[in-house]
Amino acid sequence: PNVVIEGARIGPGYDTGVAVTTTVLPSSSGCNARVTASELVGNWYGIFALGCGAGTGEVPTGLTVGGAGPESGVLFEGMRHGGLGAGVLLWGCVARAHIRGATFRDGDIGVQIDQRTPPPGFPRGYETLVEGSSFRALRTAGVRLWRAPPAVHLEGNEFRAVEGPGVLLDDHGDVRSPEVHARRNRFSGPALMVRGSHPFRGHIDLGSETDAGHNVFAFEDGRPWRPLVELHVAVAAEAFTVAGNTWPTRHGAPGAGVIVSSAGVSGGR
Repeated sequence: PNVVIEGARIGPGYDTGVAVTTTVLPSSSGCNARVTASELVGNWYGIFALGCGAGTGEVPTGLTVGGAGPESGVLFEGMRHGGLGAGVLLWGCVARAHIRGATFRDGDIGVQIDQRTPPPGFPRGYETLVEGSSFRALRTAGVRLWRAPPAVHLEGNEFRAVEGPGVLLDDHGDVRSPEVHARRNRFSGPALMVRGSHPFRGHIDLGSETDAGHNVFAFEDGRPWRPLVELHVAVAAEAFTVAGNTWPTRHGAPGAGVIVSSAGVSGGR
């Protein structure tokens, strides 16, 4: 990294706590930031990272949040902006993002990824990894993917008391859709929702026959029943795998009424 923020408390009252961005003068260069052991509280956005989509230039940027141990974790609390505030907002040309051991609570969205289609010639293999993080008491979603982000890996996270779904795939576009890989996560309440104006053309991998998901899905005690997975657009069977997970028992059968489709979905496996 060329920028390190450690042991800071940022907020309340900012539009953006930390901006990870670029310059094109005197030559093109992008920020590669690491944020650890810090608190971002009461802003619209905790960290906003981008390399294109606003201003001039298309320059890769990078972001690392947290580190190897719990003492390196970052707290994002009270990020609100009309339902779209976010602890971490990733826009275009973020070539690498790794979020580890973070806590997102009492806000709108934990992590929002809006990278859209990369510009011509920009590397398409960039990915986002979110692991070992906690998402609690969030209004809109734990992780929201909007407009065709790249592959997103969710590993060992906990989603609890999130009013919206843990993972929301929203308006994914008509060209390509994201790839979502989820392993060893725990969802207490609604886990996944896919919605938008086009069929889903990506891949939702919650576990396969050769690589079990080991995700745990559960209904929240004391809350009205809601389906754990909702598919509101067409999703092909081969694009939706859910093997090797733990599901609750409802109406006498494991998983009954858990996955709800309202769009003639081809099915899942």
